[in-house]
Amino acid sequence: MLYILQDLLMRCTLNSIFRVGFGVDLNCLEGSNKEGSLFIKAFDDSNALIYCRYVDPFWKLNMFLNIGSEASLKKNIKIIFDLVDKLIRTKREQLEMQQNCVGNEGGTSSIEDIVTKLNDEILEKMHYLHATLTETLRLYPTVLVDGRIAEKDDILPDGFRLKKGDVIYYMSYAMGKMSDIWGDDAHNFRPERWLNNGFFQSESPFKFIAFHVCDIIYPFIF
Repeated sequence: MLYILQDLLMRCTLNSIFRVGFGVDLNCLEGSNKEGSLFIKAFDDSNALIYCRYVDPFWKLNMFLNIGSEASLKKNIKIIFDLVDKLIRTKREQLEMQQNCVGNEGGTSSIEDIVTKLNDEILEKMHYLHATLTETLRLYPTVLVDGRIAEKDDILPDGFRLKKGDVIYYMSYAMGKMSDIWGDDAHNFRPERWLNNGFFQSESPFKFIAFHVCDIIYPFIF
């Protein structure tokens, strides 16, 4: 039952990402979209096959020879790339058509642009909503554990020495509840900690680790 629920939540998340990022509904939950069903299977299988590389010392050889799990991974990645490439090309064609239509109307803004600007203006004023969502992610991050590989020898602030190629893991779930990071009320759900005179105040990405110090700007952050 737990596995089924996890799978449903994963499908819902993937569906939401595509709807926000590409304006496309994969229908992952219903399974009515053949391309969407193929994509999510390829996505799940690819994640499992990539993890196999941690225990298979010959994965690079398999990739070079295009055999075994690496051959399956290559096929799955092609399915993922083909769908994403198709969506990007479709989106570009739609944007080009919209620009042409706007140009024919003498340079006036489209209704979609006006609605977008209005929505952005409304969202910019929702500081408490922003704080509530951020506090939720602090206590309940979507990715509980993640890791990094050292690109060179380094020394952590506590004196621990890392060698090039070492893998280090951190638990964002635990870090979001540590009193030495968030204070004595770290376990309490308190959106006000993110507000300064009613305005949202962000924290260092090395403190608020829910997005894993990523350079990518997530479409869900406003």
